Amino acid sequence: MYGPLIIGYLFLGGTAAGGFFMMATWDLVFSHRIERANDELSPYNRRTIQAFGSFRTQMLVLCVLLLALSMLFLFWDLGVPERALYIFLYPHATVLTFGSISLVAELMIGGFLALGSAFHIHALQGRVRRVLNIVCCFTSIATMAYTGVFLMSNIGIAFWGTWTIVLLFVSSSLSCGTALMLLLGYFANEHLLSFRTTRVFEKLHVAFIIVEAISIILFLQAAFANPAAVNACEMLLSPDMLALAIVGVLGFGLIIPIVCAGFMLWQRKDSALPAADAFCLCGGFLLRFCIISCGVY
Repeated sequence: MYGPLIIGYLFLGGTAAGGFFMMATWDLVFSHRIERANDELSPYNRRTIQAFGSFRTQMLVLCVLLLALSMLFLFWDLGVPERALYIFLYPHATVLTFGSISLVAELMIGGFLALGSAFHIHALQGRVRRVLNIVCCFTSIATMAYTGVFLMSNIGIAFWGTWTIVLLFVSSSLSCGTALMLLLGYFANEHLLSFRTTRVFEKLHVAFIIVEAISIILFLQAAFANPAAVNACEMLLSPDMLALAIVGVLGFGLIIPIVCAGFMLWQRKDSALPAADAFCLCGGFLLRFCIISCGVY
């Protein structure tokens, strides 16, 4: 347990949940503005609506695939995947039950949204899609927070025994989800995301990174102040792990993305910087690797 498969599950599941949250929120805002705008005079013309619909489909399908893959990693790590059925056949009021239900609900809601967007299913449009997007936002938050709550509830691992790990996982997932959206928008079509939209998401990305940086500071303060976590802290300060944390987590996950986003906003660039978003995703994976590796040391 807590091996490479779990680290992959934490990263892919968190990134997918963050992507779902960002896409569902954007869809709600976009649809609301479409309804208020005039058909002919609105800047949201048919071409813009079609481009948004195409991007929404790609983003939703990608998030569904990442979430499904993360769940596959989780079941594979169990050794006996049939054990996962016991959670639903014999449910108890535990963190594991809550997390499992959140994952399944997120996958189902995301799947319905992806199907409705890809095949233009009439029954999944309008108010139904709006409700699904709202529910998707809640299930996304639950999925992002669950992993932190689950790790925090492991009494035997003092390194994780702080509420700040929940805030850290949520902010990191939102950061990775936003990076995934910007990265997809760049490679799917360089001009798919408008200049104004890109700037909005870059600003949100900067905000998420700042919250993540604060969360890391609070998490480390709590960990180093806990005498029971001394072994994990020593592992974190070892040369190899410390280098990985500084270069991977701080450099790739925080410094490079926020500097590039700030440069893009300052220079008023009309597209995202794909390398910075790729570094951000790499940093999100290494963050989970460091936390898990030090915790189980």
